[in-house]
Amino acid sequence: MKESRPDDIWHTPGYAPARRTNGLAIASLVLGLIGFISCGFTSVLAVIFGHVALGQIRRDRTDGHGMALAGTVLGWVLTGGWLLFWALWWAGFIGSIGVAALSAPTPTERVQLGELQPGVPTSAPPVIETALPEQEPPASEASEADEPAKLGGTITLAGLESDLQVAVTLERVVETATPANDFLKPSAGNRFYAVELVLHNKGQAPYSDSPLNGAVLIDAEGQQYRATIAEVREGVAFGGSVSMGAGDNRKGVIVFEVPAAAEIAKFQFALNSGFADQKGEWLTR
Repeated sequence: MKESRPDDIWHTPGYAPARRTNGLAIASLVLGLIGFISCGFTSVLAVIFGHVALGQIRRDRTDGHGMALAGTVLGWVLTGGWLLFWALWWAGFIGSIGVAALSAPTPTERVQLGELQPGVPTSAPPVIETALPEQEPPASEASEADEPAKLGGTITLAGLESDLQVAVTLERVVETATPANDFLKPSAGNRFYAVELVLHNKGQAPYSDSPLNGAVLIDAEGQQYRATIAEVREGVAFGGSVSMGAGDNRKGVIVFEVPAAAEIAKFQFALNSGFADQKGEWLTR
């Protein structure tokens, strides 16, 4: 009689265990999607995580190939798009400065326009006047540059272009803001500090800028903090850039990451990504 072997015995096939999804693939896809509003900063991480995840999936046979591939493609596309955007922005910015410098009339052109008379020196002889004692202006007439505005105050700032003027109001501050998601949180020992601004274009030129680049916090010890890319539940962020025509308004939140023990005393803001000469300053307390 033929002896039965173990592999001749019929048995019920078992269920294959479910494969886990690669964590870096998920992170790559999320960072790729966030790249639309992060000026491309997270897109670089999406490319790196995506390539690493694809290698791990081929080696470990885990799930997530589609998410890793989508995150990698999104990362490359958005990185290239944002690089092109910033290159064009800087080219336009530098070009506008050059045009303004070249458009200034020379002394010869001023003579032709009747602003100067030939042979007459441009500087008048000195005039001796009796100096009068200076009187301090009333507190209600103090200029915006003399002292910081208070919380809720409005300062009209001028840009590099002569017809660019934006009225900036510091609506409120949130000393400990709540992160809107689990992916962008402050580091250990830090907290999110948010300021809410209202921008009103009072000039004739269109306003197109990234408010985050022109914003600075100053603590009681004089240390400065730049804005970070994050979202909080206490308001809607401006995002990468703001564009508005004459008479338009925009309202949004700028987020900073500061040490938990820092005592924020002042907020500073300037147009043209902080390159404008005029700086507005507000007390935050």
